[in-house]
Amino acid sequence: MTVEMVEMLNKVTGWSYRRLCGQTGVARSSLIRWQGRMLTNEPPVRRPGLQKAPGLDRKALVACVKKLEHRRKLTLGSGELYEKYCDKVSRRELQHMVVRERKETTRNMRRIEWNVPGLAWTMDDTGRRGLPVDFKMSMNQVRDLCSRKALSAKVEEKLLAAGKVAEVLEMLFKKYGPPLFEKRDNGKNLNGGPINEVFNAYGVIALNSPPYYAQYNGFMEWSQRELKGEMANLLTGLDPDLELLQHAADFSMAECNRRPRPCLNGQTSDIIFEARHMAMKAYTLQKRREVRDQIEELAMRIMAHGNEGDRLTKQGAWRIAVEIWLRREGLITISVGGKVLPYYDPLLVS
Repeated sequence: MTVEMVEMLNKVTGWSYRRLCGQTGVARSSLIRWQGRMLTNEPPVRRPGLQKAPGLDRKALVACVKKLEHRRKLTLGSGELYEKYCDKVSRRELQHMVVRERKETTRNMRRIEWNVPGLAWTMDDTGRRGLPVDFKMSMNQVRDLCSRKALSAKVEEKLLAAGKVAEVLEMLFKKYGPPLFEKRDNGKNLNGGPINEVFNAYGVIALNSPPYYAQYNGFMEWSQRELKGEMANLLTGLDPDLELLQHAADFSMAECNRRPRPCLNGQTSDIIFEARHMAMKAYTLQKRREVRDQIEELAMRIMAHGNEGDRLTKQGAWRIAVEIWLRREGLITISVGGKVLPYYDPLLVS
């Protein structure tokens, strides 16, 4: 019911505004406010909330919203963006813009599910953010991609050096058996000579993330938040040092690993990870070398088939080759917007 309709009913029926409000459900205070605005040639109905100052560059705001880091259920950086535009746009309006953009982004987001536990691990470093500490520290975490099992979380004062990362990985390989693939970012401490030597000795194939594209290893980012959230709960009200942080990390890993997960059909990471033995038994050192040779051949063919304008790097071709090989073998499932993508071989020659 609009103010124009109430005015028309007043003229047609001759009823008082009080009676019309009671019959139509329009609040009398709202009607009086609308009539007052009409007398000063203002729009009778405005958006709720504080009216913002003019001068909003909507195109610039939309561009900023698109640049935010959108994930399935939240968007990082929207609070900082509101602080920048708080005098020109309401929080409600900005939130609507962010939600619309997040839905559009996640609708086209590729999701990779690893189908075999133990096949691929991921490792990454994180700092003190999210933890109740006021000193510099670093934590290197290793997880299995299929089961989500936390395998290691090493806390140090400084970034774990390549030599120590190699020692941690070799210890884990001996304890659980080496994965076939290891995802990592491009940090020097995760790509040093000692780590590559361990990978070569155990037949592990490295899979590096694209530079400046954290979404490629988004699972690990989520894992860091999960683990640090558990640690923060344990350390509430305490004044932790590095030793206490390490104990909290170890206990939190155990908590995460025995938690039933909907993505694992209610099973725990510990249970799913134990199923790795049969699947990984086939990947002997000789078989791992054959897989590496196949991926190298695929990568060279991808580079050879690329157009001049593609500018595909060697690492980019390697990542595509790994994905093609994994999909050929049925080891991963790729979906977009919740729908599983059918597989076709882009290099298949009929």
